[in-house]
Amino acid sequence: MVKGRWAQGLEPRFFTWIIKDRVAISERPGGFARNHRKIRRQEELIWLDLHGFTRVVSLLESSHNLHAYNEAKLQFEHVPLCKPDDYIERLGNVYLQLDRFISDSKHKILIHHEEFGDRILGLMGGYLLFAGLASSGPEAIQIIETITSRELQSEGREIIALTVAHRMMREGVKERFELRESRAGQQREKRLEIVKKQQKAAERRAQEEAARKRQATLAAAEIARVAFVKEKKKAALEKKRLMKIQAEKQRKEALAKAAQEKKEAARKLAEEKKVAAQKLREKKKLELEKKRAAAKIAAEKKKLAAEKLREKKRLAAEKKKVELAKKKEAARKAAEKKKLAAKKKAELEKKKAAAKKASAKKVAAKKSAVKKVPAKKKPVAAKKAPAKKSAVKKAPAKKKPVAKKVTVKKSAVKKAPAKKTTVKNKAAVKKVAAKRSTKNR
Repeated sequence: MVKGRWAQGLEPRFFTWIIKDRVAISERPGGFARNHRKIRRQEELIWLDLHGFTRVVSLLESSHNLHAYNEAKLQFEHVPLCKPDDYIERLGNVYLQLDRFISDSKHKILIHHEEFGDRILGLMGGYLLFAGLASSGPEAIQIIETITSRELQSEGREIIALTVAHRMMREGVKERFELRESRAGQQREKRLEIVKKQQKAAERRAQEEAARKRQATLAAAEIARVAFVKEKKKAALEKKRLMKIQAEKQRKEALAKAAQEKKEAARKLAEEKKVAAQKLREKKKLELEKKRAAAKIAAEKKKLAAEKLREKKRLAAEKKKVELAKKKEAARKAAEKKKLAAKKKAELEKKKAAAKKASAKKVAAKKSAVKKVPAKKKPVAAKKAPAKKSAVKKAPAKKKPVAKKVTVKKSAVKKAPAKKTTVKNKAAVKKVAAKRSTKNR
């Protein structure tokens, strides 16, 4: 069982009914030569079979695709369409074969050529004329163009024209066509006669109208000539009168112009004199202004020179003052430096003397503290005491009394528990610091 898309088949390209449910045309199943595909051909044949087509008519010159119709179990006919040079000889035979197949009402027929183009469309238009389904060539062209929605080109129109010209039709159709053509010819001749009569009548009317217009034109020309002569005379008189008026006008204008020129010349001369006098006054004025400006500039220059000289003297005096002030300031600073040096020297001497006194007092206090301390039981401490006494005696000879002060304190703390000596030393240090602060202030 064939399923899916294959079961439905594929409609041939450009499939079109010429006679509904009887005759249709399309492109060659599977596509024309360059685009031909076997699978597509099989799908289109399946579609034709499903839609009840019982016969396929191939217009190809070769026998392409015929084996495919046998495989699909479709009846086929091969009616090769001749080349354009053989249309006159072969078209009638092609129409007869197509009519034999189409006249059998049992069959539903598909007719195809290589491409869906002018050859197959023109052939079907010719067949419509052959079968009497179209009464004239233009009607056949119109029917084909309406059915296919395509404009028929020169090759298709040529096939239809040859069909009409050589009467490639059935016997009864041919007689009816000739009868229609004869009637149409008679009607055409009658219309031509009527048109000729109308043209002759129109020519006669035109000639009469032209003669009437010519007479009217001649009359109008004569009237115009007479009027022109009168007008010419009148114009000559008017011209003379106008020339006189113009001459008088020109004479007056010339006199007025001469007077105006004379007046203008006098005015220009007066203006020139006035301008010359004005220029002279302006020149004198400019010279005076230049002299005044020069005198003013010279005075300003003298003034500036005097100001510069005064400024120079003032600057020199100020410079001297500054130099004297600098000298005085330098002398004052030198005196202050000497004074400060002397003061610092005196303070240093005082400090040294105070330090000596303080160190002497400390040494004396230490000696008195050493004498008052009772002898301890430990022999080691007793032995060390004389060494410390000697150190205390030698202290004034050393430069750093502060370091000795610390050693003495430690030994004193170790050997004597009495607190009076330490209190005295602290009071002495405080007095020295107070004296120093007062001196610094």
